[in-house]
Amino acid sequence: MKRTITLKLQPSKEQEKALFELAQATAIIWNKLNYERLKQFKKFGKIDFAGTEKEVYWEFKNWVGGSTVQQLARKNAGAWRSFFALSKKKKSGNLPQWMKPRPPAFIKENNGKKLFVIPLRNDQYKLDGNILELRRLGKFGKLRGGNGMLTSATPLRRDYTVRNGSESQNNPWETFPLE
Repeated sequence: MKRTITLKLQPSKEQEKALFELAQATAIIWNKLNYERLKQFKKFGKIDFAGTEKEVYWEFKNWVGGSTVQQLARKNAGAWRSFFALSKKKKSGNLPQWMKPRPPAFIKENNGKKLFVIPLRNDQYKLDGNILELRRLGKFGKLRGGNGMLTSATPLRRDYTVRNGSESQNNPWETFPLE
């Protein structure tokens, strides 16, 4: 089960800068992970997910926090596994002719900015009313709302996403509102 909370934040200028730097850092880590895994894939035809995760973890854990690095590594591994599954289906002829599986993309600049989501584990944030607290973020420490800082408007979306048992369905993922 995945928990998804989408918020519209109203941070101060200082906190907005810290969040932007954190998002930039996650993009850099994603690209580093992706590059290392792409090198392994091209050289050996397979990837050592645990080895690359450990390597990147020890390199970046003090910058953005170990939990954030782990979340990025797991998201990236999921993207690579999806690529492998699609490639296997393509070879067996189970994909349309026009579909060409590609490895996960690198995060690139768009109009001078790298836009990326900051993945957080469930123990890295706390939402209390309209005050959001982010913690265990390496050099960024703890970002806490209050007094007009990092306050959230009403949550835009709050969902649980659950996987139902049947693989053969067209959409095996269903989203259920929390409230």
